[in-house]
Amino acid sequence: MKSFKIKELYGDGYERWSKVEGSVSKELICVHFIEYDEYLENSSDSKKRRKDDIINGKLKIELVTQYKFENSDKYGFVQPINKSSHIIAIGIVKEIEDSDSIMCSIQGLGDDIIIEFEDDVEIEIGAKIEIKGSLELELDSCDFEKANL
Repeated sequence: MKSFKIKELYGDGYERWSKVEGSVSKELICVHFIEYDEYLENSSDSKKRRKDDIINGKLKIELVTQYKFENSDKYGFVQPINKSSHIIAIGIVKEIEDSDSIMCSIQGLGDDIIIEFEDDVEIEIGAKIEIKGSLELELDSCDFEKANL
């Protein structure tokens, strides 16, 4: 699990989008996560989480519908849409989880980023790929317990 400091927070219903700063990399990234126990109406402010709160979780890239093999010397990621978890990333495949999930090393995000595709894929370990998806933060279960105290 990694720790992140909330810099901005937006919400609608149970969904949250947040610009966060990593504890190791100080780069700001925009992530999406679900807050199962707080429903926000009319984009009201969260009472559970605020700016500068620390949240813990695991980064994943989900909803990946497109990928391509990359042979340039590019690495890393961009998030071209403001206040959106949309991400375009280039990484190296480290592990095959199952027919639609792999683990990648992505510069600026980490060496253990799970990528979940919408369909089955045939990709080998060591391949360099470019993907487009949504940068998700899977909250640590301890984070739920602390917030509910």
